[in-house]
Amino acid sequence: MTIQTDPQYKLRMPAELRDRLKAAAEENHRSMNAEIVARLQESFGEASGEETDEERALRQARQQYERAQSELHHAMMTYQQRLQRMEEQQRMRSRAKKLSDERRRNKE
Repeated sequence: MTIQTDPQYKLRMPAELRDRLKAAAEENHRSMNAEIVARLQESFGEASGEETDEERALRQARQQYERAQSELHHAMMTYQQRLQRMEEQQRMRSRAKKLSDERRRNKE
């Protein structure tokens, strides 16, 4: 467990601003505190161009998730196409069998 030594500051803000901050934090894969600190540092021109280990790990996990999501989407599309082809083949076989049966009956 890491002991935090940074000073804490209680902050009040309008609910709408809090909601926007929370959404931005989620979008940037940060805690609300990290989002506030990053935005304050940026406003003072102190934004670090370096990624923390946690940010790097989150970015990599996000990329891995997006790749998996893309692969799953591709697999689902392939599955649906194959299923449609199989269903069409089954309909064609069924029609051919009906025609064959009708011809046989007509000959009798």
